[in-house]
Amino acid sequence: MNIIFSVPGRPVPWSRAQRNGGQYFTAPKARAAMKALAWAAKAEMKGAPPATGPLKITVGFMYEIPNSWDRFKRNEALGGGIKPTGRPDIDNLGKLVLDALKGVVFVDDAQLVSLRAGKHYGPSSITVVEIEAA
Repeated sequence: MNIIFSVPGRPVPWSRAQRNGGQYFTAPKARAAMKALAWAAKAEMKGAPPATGPLKITVGFMYEIPNSWDRFKRNEALGGGIKPTGRPDIDNLGKLVLDALKGVVFVDDAQLVSLRAGKHYGPSSITVVEIEAA
């Protein structure tokens, strides 16, 4: 198995379930991001069942460069000299991706034996996921 897919839009972090009175619910923004990731993965799987063996996953979270940055700062960010170090935390970004892909690409996230994730600046915001057999 080796699949690569992407989902355009600003990466969304996992967040704790929210509470409304006595009921818990997933934030609409997180739910929509998980749905988009699952649909993109499902399309790339082309009807194949979820993998059951060990897997490696690489996730890239790209953020659009702020319009307020001058040309020099933009070029440095595009070249990798400046990285997005603010929130959201990379572990929460990765958790949302893993939760979205559970049951679609793999049976359980315990199957993952390698996880690589990175935050970068680019011309537009996008999440890129690559999954391969370990």
